Amino acid sequence: MTAMTTQAQPCGESVRSFSINATALRQALLVFGRQSGCSIVFDPSTSANLATKVLRAKLPAHEALRRLLTDLPVQFLVLDGDIIVVTSRPAAAVPTPASVLHAPTPRLPRIGHIEDVVVTAEAPIGSRIRVADFTGFAQTDVITRLDMQRSGRQSLGEVLRFLPAVSGNSTSTLVTNGGDGTATVTLRGLPAENTLVLIDGHRTNPNGLTASSVDLNTLPLTMIERIEVLKDGASSAYGSDAIAGVVNIVTREHITGLEVDAYDGVTQRGDLATHQFNLAGGWRGDDLSLSWGASSYRQDEIKSRDRDTSRNADSRDRGGIDQRSSATPYSRVTVGDTPLIRLRPEELNLQSGLLPFRAVNTNDRYNFRETTSAVVPSQRWSVFAKASYQTDSVRLRFDVLRNHTFADNTLAPLPIFTAQQAQPLVIAADQPFNPFGVDLNDVRRRVVELGPRHGRNESDTLRTDLALDYADGSVNAALQLSYHRTDALERHSQLIDTERLRRALGSPADCTSPCVPVDILGGPGSITAPMLNYLAATARARGVSTLVNLTGDVSADIVQVAAGAIRAAGGFDVRRESIHTDPDALFRAGNALGSAAFGPTRGNRNVFEAYTEAFVPILRDLSGGAKMDASIAARVSNYSDFGTTFNPKFALRFRPSTGWLVRGAIGTGFRAPTLQQLFIADQQSFQFLNDPCANALNAPYLVGCPRASDASLTQFLTLTGGERHLSPEKSRTITLGLVWTPEAVPDLSLSVDYYRIQQHKVVDANAQYIVNQNTRFGRFPKQVVRDANGNIKIVFSRALNIGRRNVSGLDLAAKWQTPDIGLGNIEIAANGAYIQRFTDRLTPDTPSIDHAGTFSDEASSGNGALPHWKADAGVLWLRGDWEVRYNIFFVSHLTEVVPFIETKRTIKPWYSHSAQVSYGGSLPYDARVTIGVTNLFDRAPPFSAAAFNDSFDGRTYDLAGRYWYLRLNAQFE
Repeated sequence: MTAMTTQAQPCGESVRSFSINATALRQALLVFGRQSGCSIVFDPSTSANLATKVLRAKLPAHEALRRLLTDLPVQFLVLDGDIIVVTSRPAAAVPTPASVLHAPTPRLPRIGHIEDVVVTAEAPIGSRIRVADFTGFAQTDVITRLDMQRSGRQSLGEVLRFLPAVSGNSTSTLVTNGGDGTATVTLRGLPAENTLVLIDGHRTNPNGLTASSVDLNTLPLTMIERIEVLKDGASSAYGSDAIAGVVNIVTREHITGLEVDAYDGVTQRGDLATHQFNLAGGWRGDDLSLSWGASSYRQDEIKSRDRDTSRNADSRDRGGIDQRSSATPYSRVTVGDTPLIRLRPEELNLQSGLLPFRAVNTNDRYNFRETTSAVVPSQRWSVFAKASYQTDSVRLRFDVLRNHTFADNTLAPLPIFTAQQAQPLVIAADQPFNPFGVDLNDVRRRVVELGPRHGRNESDTLRTDLALDYADGSVNAALQLSYHRTDALERHSQLIDTERLRRALGSPADCTSPCVPVDILGGPGSITAPMLNYLAATARARGVSTLVNLTGDVSADIVQVAAGAIRAAGGFDVRRESIHTDPDALFRAGNALGSAAFGPTRGNRNVFEAYTEAFVPILRDLSGGAKMDASIAARVSNYSDFGTTFNPKFALRFRPSTGWLVRGAIGTGFRAPTLQQLFIADQQSFQFLNDPCANALNAPYLVGCPRASDASLTQFLTLTGGERHLSPEKSRTITLGLVWTPEAVPDLSLSVDYYRIQQHKVVDANAQYIVNQNTRFGRFPKQVVRDANGNIKIVFSRALNIGRRNVSGLDLAAKWQTPDIGLGNIEIAANGAYIQRFTDRLTPDTPSIDHAGTFSDEASSGNGALPHWKADAGVLWLRGDWEVRYNIFFVSHLTEVVPFIETKRTIKPWYSHSAQVSYGGSLPYDARVTIGVTNLFDRAPPFSAAAFNDSFDGRTYDLAGRYWYLRLNAQFE
């Protein structure tokens, strides 16, 4: 989703109350920006040694600014109604009153390339210094509220998923098998824990159950003013997690009147219906302002069976494998070395033997996608409120957000694999329904009598912030106290109690009332209602994550040098993080057959951090336009669970002339192990793993294969758990960029930035890697356990600080707004990300593997999709009340390894086109009507043989197909 423009809020004509003392022009403009709600842009040289008079009046913003600047040698330019640029007045201009120039409507400022002149009341992303002339040290994507509306996407996770710099294993409600109803962001393809998500420049708490990263679904779009994405390491500014970059969610302020927004969308096939309704309002007095908002969101599902791509787990006709399950509604049993399957009714007349079983053939599989949901249905509601009390130099504010999310994941009916349990299930020789008269160890049965399984995830989030801001002259200070809490509930139904099943399959002496013997050796219907009543179970787990955080910051001009003022900042961050997960007895005992098993987790940590930062102007050659600046920062972090770490950063920006900018930075970073990684109890899951021993042709030549294993097995018991002695991951990031803004072509900007991230002590637990190394080289002999038949019985995969990672690539951006030639304005923008290298070395004694340009499924402990190229390009045409936008999103081809066959294949490139037409401005109540379509040409996602979930990567591509939507919004004073 290309950041096309800044958000346009009509601030200039709205009547506001202003109270500004006689002060330096710079300070007066900052106060004016807060009180008007307008964005202020000016060059530092414009405001030097200038001061304003007192202004106390209730006026439209433009008129107030005109009076404030009276008798000063400046003028202001109004861009798009909300952006005000203050510039020096040409010498020939009349000095009084201050002139105002309205740019041809709707002239828009450059996004991400106002390298020298942006001034706001907040520090720019990646820094704690509130100073003009600070941006431009690193590439930043800015996605405004208007950009989000133009994208047609209705959740923060989906907006960020289509950002070219995002790749890998981000989660969303578009992921069913392995999804939990949350949404995360993964910059550079690194795990979500490597991207720091902030709200208004401050930390927030993670999801209540996973406790590893922030759930983006807890942040409604209606409260967001813009999204700032810093694609550079920022541990010196923010501490842990900012290795791949930072996503800062800037919330709205100064809402006046009432805003109403309604959205409805549906696919061409009539599913994935999405409904959203937003209200926002506010009031502003002389000193006090109040804003509030409410949002309701509902997204329906897409069934796997309703798309050609995902309807069949047997993809052999497309160059894949048969991923259908060997646990079918008709029981499969191994007697001796012979696998047999229960006869279907139509086969009974052909049976010549005494028992209703026959030998298994390759087509005796179950297509589980007949019942699964490919896109998770979900619901969310949110309310937020903001209050602010403002004097000349002090502002007190209080923010509160309450959010509730709900997602319902539908999976296939539960499969029973008796031989693949931590404690194997055995059908006793004398069990009433055992016709073979011997103990049966390997029986597989799909319990269709229970119906589809459901995984329901709910969360309640409360975030409160109390802040005190001070600004006087060059001094800015802030103190903020935050309390954030998320309560999460996970509920899995249509499961079986493993311990009860064990008794029900045992000898009659072990199954006394209320135990009921169970027949899993029959076909559909053999498990009767009394049997189900005895076996059926529901498992629940609750989790709580909390964050209590106190931060303090101060910045000021330190000394004046020839090139300008050296400005410094310093501050502290004191916080307490805690998590508590409480699974019920079924989860704790590992008896929730059909779901993962995990124990309770309880952990907390205290963190104290202090930082310092300086902005140093080195060169100012006003005649030639040359400028050079440096940024120096360092942060000390002390964690109660592992100790102290120190992380510095140095950045340099050089503008040899007005049209060129060269920038670079080097810094270190770290990621503290999550509380989940440290404290989680042992948990069991069935991971989708590729067992190389299952290939009968290769097995004799692999040192870790005692014999060829069963190729019908695709999911294996995997044991993971926390490790309290983990150390923080360490990183070093280097960036180097070039920006060109030619004077000969106004409003054109081109940029290219190189990045390299080197990580060591990477925390990893990769079960697929362990299996591969074990079978091919004999490594990890104690972590892969096989049974007498050579089948994997269990894989132990605990997290350790054993990995190294090296990631490098390019970010490219281009933007041009054409001159107005009477046909309106046209803006062209493109954004691209290139992954050059993504190497992993999971242990010191194993080789590095380059994953750039490949796909490996997260269900197999893979890195997800890491395409060499992702790009987004769009054109926007505006004329009068009309607005037309066209956009193209592109993902380059990927290489994958076909499971079990061990051959490589290519995942095709993918394009998605979208269009939108909007009309508004002349309608009553400032109403605007928008109609749009995403995936205009109904392009299906490319097939993937390695994708366990619906034969495509739901984290990268869109299964919905052509999707139509209508949006209506209006504003009432």
